[in-house]
Amino acid sequence: MPELGIDFVDTADSYGPDVSEQLIREALYRYDGILIATKAGFRRPGPGVWETDGNPKYLREQAIRSCHKLGIEQIGLWQLHRLDPKVPREAQFAATRLCSMTASSSTPA
Repeated sequence: MPELGIDFVDTADSYGPDVSEQLIREALYRYDGILIATKAGFRRPGPGVWETDGNPKYLREQAIRSCHKLGIEQIGLWQLHRLDPKVPREAQFAATRLCSMTASSSTPA
């Protein structure tokens, strides 16, 4: 895809849910030079139900799962779906030490 000028792909563990990252892995396995971004911080306890989860242990586990599903050693841009108001912001951002991390749809606390 770099030959088409595409060098960035955004996905999330919740897209699908749990299938998008695997599909991205299969589609991009032969390409170098593509920055892959993914997100975490949502739990889906049932159909149509999404819960924000900023627990640092959960976020670290999700980042590791995402690396495995994407077939990469390091996530280029790791994002939170939303900041969890029940967990200190600093704890959420410090949960995973990757290249970069942002909150994809948050409001100032």
